[in-house]
Amino acid sequence: MIQQSVSFKKLQIRMKGVFRQIPPLELVEEVLKILHFNGLNDNRIFTKFDILKERFEEVVILVEPYYIPCKAKRFLYNLNETKQITILRHLIRAHKYDLNTQEKVINGVKTTTYQFKVFREYTDLSGDYVMEFN
Repeated sequence: MIQQSVSFKKLQIRMKGVFRQIPPLELVEEVLKILHFNGLNDNRIFTKFDILKERFEEVVILVEPYYIPCKAKRFLYNLNETKQITILRHLIRAHKYDLNTQEKVINGVKTTTYQFKVFREYTDLSGDYVMEFN
């Protein structure tokens, strides 16, 4: 059995501070389909302006029961592009995925681009190891 990394355990604790109950993977996949993604393994690069606000209102209805009430009030109401990315990040982080961010200049405008990636687990390498070079 593979041991979970320390950093992912910390991430799980943080997610418990956002959600009453972790949203099931099927719900996350359904949310991604509503937003026109092909699932968590979709490698497309996108910006926050690619996510339509009208479609995201459907997502809010689906995910609101999973959020703690004070966090729902903070993140799910008065939506803007930044909050949409934050909600998306919350949902995928609960299932060992994250958004890779990168700033690019597109048509002369500095824009942040996003891409889904698997959360990297780092193992503890401390201990007695010997390297030999031949």
